[in-house]
Amino acid sequence: MESITASQVKDVATENGFHRIGHHKCSMCGYPTGYVIDGDHVAFDAGCDCTGRYSSRPSSFDDIARNFNMQTPEIRARMWEDFKAGKPLID
Repeated sequence: MESITASQVKDVATENGFHRIGHHKCSMCGYPTGYVIDGDHVAFDAGCDCTGRYSSRPSSFDDIARNFNMQTPEIRARMWEDFKAGKPLID
């Protein structure tokens, strides 16, 4: 599978009405970290303070695309199909 672009991520997120796209769950408390989308603005919500500080930082659709593209082609293809089907990675 070819690399996924930021514009592809933005288009699918907009089509599906995603306001949050999961990244991973905290290994200590289970909080679902992820990207928060507000129109063209994206932030990464680390959510909990298990690491000693709560952090939310500016992010981008490029960062979300990088999350897909760091996977093996097989995993990336499966994740992308789920994403296009309306599943925002981690609920």
